[in-house]
Amino acid sequence: MTTVEALRSEPTLIPRTLVAGAIGNVLEWYDFAAYGYFASAFGRNFFPSTSHLVSLISAFGVFALGFMMRPIGSIIFGHIGDRYGRKRALMVSVSAMALSTFVIGLLPTYAQIGSLAPLILILLRMVQGASVGGEYTTSIIFLVEQSAPNERGFVGSWAFFSAIAGILLGSVAGVIVTRLLDPAEVLAWGWRLPFLPGIALGAVAYVMRRRLLEEDYTRVHFARLPLVEAFQTSRRDIVRGFVIVLAFGVAFYLAFVYLATYFQQVDKISAARALTINSISMLFLLTVTPIAGKLADRFGRRTIMAAGVAGFAVLSVPLFLLLDRPESTAILLGQCGLAALIAAYGGALPAALVEMYPRRIRCSALSFTYNASMGLAGGTAPMVAVYLMGATHSPISPAIYLVAASAISLIGILSMTDRTGKPLL
Repeated sequence: MTTVEALRSEPTLIPRTLVAGAIGNVLEWYDFAAYGYFASAFGRNFFPSTSHLVSLISAFGVFALGFMMRPIGSIIFGHIGDRYGRKRALMVSVSAMALSTFVIGLLPTYAQIGSLAPLILILLRMVQGASVGGEYTTSIIFLVEQSAPNERGFVGSWAFFSAIAGILLGSVAGVIVTRLLDPAEVLAWGWRLPFLPGIALGAVAYVMRRRLLEEDYTRVHFARLPLVEAFQTSRRDIVRGFVIVLAFGVAFYLAFVYLATYFQQVDKISAARALTINSISMLFLLTVTPIAGKLADRFGRRTIMAAGVAGFAVLSVPLFLLLDRPESTAILLGQCGLAALIAAYGGALPAALVEMYPRRIRCSALSFTYNASMGLAGGTAPMVAVYLMGATHSPISPAIYLVAASAISLIGILSMTDRTGKPLL
């Protein structure tokens, strides 16, 4: 074998290397969460309309556009990762994200520069989407490749953990801003505050990666055009991976992006209260995810993922009925129920995807698969949910959407080969 795994059958992941590999996810998902939480402010400042619903759908449309850029980013950064190393791809992606996040915090609004404002915002979101297309999947691959076979589920779950941590920070930032400022101040300028620190976090991530990440690519035979080879040799696994990720994208972005708006518009609770509930649920998700990764090492990826997806199919409607109540306790129980199922799914998913593809085309195949699926399902989930609620006026309409996506993903999970603990190809 000419792979890194053959050279190091029992690699040991140093904690500081784990942090360096995962820290970029904190920044990437902090920004995406902050944008989702302040979607209403973005809608009014950059897409003014006589209809608040139209402005909100426009803002979520830009959110979806960022996700649509993820497959393009996956092609770019997947090629870099397979041809020039995971480290280089990770350094470029975090730099692009940090700069674009900072600029969004300084961006003039529609009232100040007219139609140029939404155009620049769209371009920046496209850069961010492409960056995320390389960051998350490359960090998953780096971490799992560096870990021992019997710990890949647990170590891989820390990539998801760091993404959750970033979203939690975005939620906390939203809570702080909405508690310290009145709604008029948030709309006028307070929405900018969460984006400005992005440059500092990006600088820390860049320096850590440059100093701490190391890879052994001696004797590794690279594919000349890894994505082309991936479609030639791993077409079935690419389709299978795409199907497996679908429900995860829908569930995650309904639960932790759309619901922040749902609580305010449907349950009629304050923004601060909605974000507080969201933050507590996110903290619960943060706690359970590594446990799910550990369980995936013991019982297998397929078993844990199937349990999570089957839970969505059965429990989505009851959980959304809890979310439709005005009491904070009921809302929190509903969202924590979704979080537990997402943790089972997301904790086992990273290792399962890495084990699905061979080393020489892994970055390209996994990045394209994951990001194409997330772009289609995850990025559009908040916008679809807003549309369904507007069309049906039914609080369970987003739940029905999640049930349908879960049924599709369950087929993909049951058809996969579980390679828990086996050597990577």
